[in-house]
Amino acid sequence: MTREEATNQVNSAIDALVATLGRGYSEKVTAHLATVARFHRYSLNNVLLIPVQLPDATHVAGFQAWQKLGRFVRRGESGIVILAPMMYPRNGDHAEQQAAELPEDRAEASVLRAFKVAHVFHVSQAEGEQLLEFAQVTGDPGNWIDRLKAFVADQPVLLEC
Repeated sequence: MTREEATNQVNSAIDALVATLGRGYSEKVTAHLATVARFHRYSLNNVLLIPVQLPDATHVAGFQAWQKLGRFVRRGESGIVILAPMMYPRNGDHAEQQAAELPEDRAEASVLRAFKVAHVFHVSQAEGEQLLEFAQVTGDPGNWIDRLKAFVADQPVLLEC
């Protein structure tokens, strides 16, 4: 997939989302918000690109990120295309001055100049170490259920039982 094709997919996904938002509540908006929650570390463009290519995607990471987690992408797997930022050092004395003032944070001395096509892989495409999961709550809340409902009712969230 070329950069232009990826950009076109992002633009069409944004247009579809805007149209859906204009009509009010819908399953598509709910699905999009669930996707954003799963991929909160990715840009909006990439959050839109991932489910277009793999609607049931849950955990995605780059090839090297999977290796750091003790997992390895299976040979022959096709990645999910995303747009990766290309950062370059700033030119001129100003960049050197910024780098001297911020020795540990080099990001301020860099500038975004372009995007390149990159690939991430779904957890189902990688094998190896088991991923850590959040603890699952089990059991009967018993007498605490009314207290839990009252607490949630005081929060800005919707409780559906």
